[in-house]
Amino acid sequence: MEGNITNLLARLRPYIIPPVFLDEEETRRAGLVNTVTLTVSAIALLCGPIYAMALESAALLAPAAMLAGISLFACQMNRRGNISWAAGLVTATIFVSISTCIVAQGGLSNPLYSAYAICIVVAGLLLGGTASVAVAAASIMVGWGFLNITQAGLLTAIAEGGHNPEAVWAGGNTVFVVTALLLMLADNNMRET
Repeated sequence: MEGNITNLLARLRPYIIPPVFLDEEETRRAGLVNTVTLTVSAIALLCGPIYAMALESAALLAPAAMLAGISLFACQMNRRGNISWAAGLVTATIFVSISTCIVAQGGLSNPLYSAYAICIVVAGLLLGGTASVAVAAASIMVGWGFLNITQAGLLTAIAEGGHNPEAVWAGGNTVFVVTALLLMLADNNMRET
């Protein structure tokens, strides 16, 4: 049994280790992109089916599979030196996956809206502080759109007794702004040192 695990790890090693480039900064960024894309893929593959079963919603499987697949593709782009493209792709895919799950779960009546904070953090880590602010702004605008669609009755809660959509939206916005500002400050601080 131990030999099988060792063989499996030996085969996976070339796909897991971060790429190395001549430029030290590029190697650092590629290593971070590698870590984030592999982590996102693993989380999507492990948690997607668990959440789908727990919430009795097979509609969550498609965004989880999309997120895992595109993250693995972004990881390969990263290995080929397309670091910024890979970072942008994984950030956008997380954003779209979260949006899809929010729609599948009935809009802002579900606290899943605050999961956009994950996308804000990933954008800040992989693309910089300005990107985290842009993703926070996009999250707020998309949330406002969900709020209007919900209030118009076009998107209804799946479960009775859901959360107040306005409260979920307002609370999530606070988290987004604080997260983006902190990441921007951290990014500026790291660049100055």
